[in-house]
Amino acid sequence: MRIGIKILVAAGLAVVIGVTNVAPVKAHGGFPDTPPTPITIDGTVVTDNNKPAVNKTIMAWCSDTSHFAGPAATDAAGYFSINTNSEACPLGWDLAVVVYNENDSAIVEGVGHAIVHTQTTVNITLGKNNPTVPEYGWAGATISLAVGGSVIAVVRRRFTA
Repeated sequence: MRIGIKILVAAGLAVVIGVTNVAPVKAHGGFPDTPPTPITIDGTVVTDNNKPAVNKTIMAWCSDTSHFAGPAATDAAGYFSINTNSEACPLGWDLAVVVYNENDSAIVEGVGHAIVHTQTTVNITLGKNNPTVPEYGWAGATISLAVGGSVIAVVRRRFTA
């Protein structure tokens, strides 16, 4: 009976290995024959006084600097549209739409953020895209030290004999 069990286990392993090698899966989770999903990223770019930002270069960066779509340029109404697919910008990834200076592509004039969907709209107002977030500096450090020290003191006092 032991030989029968060994043959049965070996046959089961062969079936599992055979099935898993029949349909190899790509790294992004889709099957090899699945076509990429079309994605449209669009929106408008206006200046801080609500006038269209004309002829600005737009790039869409998806989660990191290795995945991008574009470039596109804004029209007379400040509108832009970038057509891409889920291989360039996978669905659900963070998206940063960057507005570059028309004379110098190294100068970033504005950034808008979104999550990639099949239709993603990002509207950007130049000069108002980077809100200031206060840093707590010495006040935050002092509060953190006081709270942390208090927690340690309470825990040590409660659980020591």
